[in-house]
Amino acid sequence: VLLCTDTASAATSYTWTNTLNGTTAYWSNAGNWDPAGTPGSAAGDNAYLTNQVAGSAYTSILDSAPANPINTLSISNAPGEAWLIVTNAGLTNATALVLGSGGRLQLDSGGVFTQQTGAAFTWRGTNGTIWLHNGGQLFTALRVTLGNNVSGNTALVTRADSVGGVWNLLNQEVAVGTNTAVGNALVISGVALTNGSTLWIGSHGSASGNSLTISNGGVFVSGAVSLGYLGAGNAYNVGGPGAPSTVINNGQISLGNYGSGVAGSFNTMTVTNANLWSTGLLMGNHGTDNSVTVLSNATWNMGGYIIVGLNGGAFGG
Repeated sequence: VLLCTDTASAATSYTWTNTLNGTTAYWSNAGNWDPAGTPGSAAGDNAYLTNQVAGSAYTSILDSAPANPINTLSISNAPGEAWLIVTNAGLTNATALVLGSGGRLQLDSGGVFTQQTGAAFTWRGTNGTIWLHNGGQLFTALRVTLGNNVSGNTALVTRADSVGGVWNLLNQEVAVGTNTAVGNALVISGVALTNGSTLWIGSHGSASGNSLTISNGGVFVSGAVSLGYLGAGNAYNVGGPGAPSTVINNGQISLGNYGSGVAGSFNTMTVTNANLWSTGLLMGNHGTDNSVTVLSNATWNMGGYIIVGLNGGAFGG
């Protein structure tokens, strides 16, 4: 009896090995991976650009679409940088995208990264960055969270040239710092995040010191905003240096909701060099000492009510 096994179609986990500092090499070159091969040649393949090499910045370029979606894609190099540049091609993610410390995902010149329904995006560690250049597009499938019961995560979404790209959130929530999270920060600079649902900053538990900043001509389109829901000392910064930013919150902006004592208090919102839309403002529903500051070159288009100090909220909200 002769048994034949089709090993070519078996799913494989590949690790990028071309990690010399300054090296730029192609995803499609089988010799850059261990085991030798190309992620996406079979269904269920995983790809890891996760070799931790001190002082090294290494780059993989994907310029032709793999035959199959990548199951899990993980990018990180905490003591250096690990780059994946997707250009003039599409990359589909079936299960999970993990962007860790030193991880760089760059989408430019027709590069498109699309998550299938149910795929998760995990953002962890420090200085993880997404670069959206010259019309690059990112589509994520589930809620995007930076810092759930985790502290000190920082993340940047930006561009390097005059024309940025677009991150389509596909009507999902964005959360920066939830539950026991402390000191997580997300900065959106010069690119557009669209089609978002509820935005949470410093919510639930004892979340504190978390922030979202939109600057340098950045665009953010979401649903309602909750800043400091049971959390304290969190910040929402609309606008900043560079070109004016545009923020459309298709719902109420709430600061300092619920809690007692410190919970729900000392949260701040600043608007400067920006155009902002919302359907209303509720500041200090139970929470105290919350504040909103509107500075130069800022226009806030308020489409509804302003309520300050509700159910015991006081001292500026």
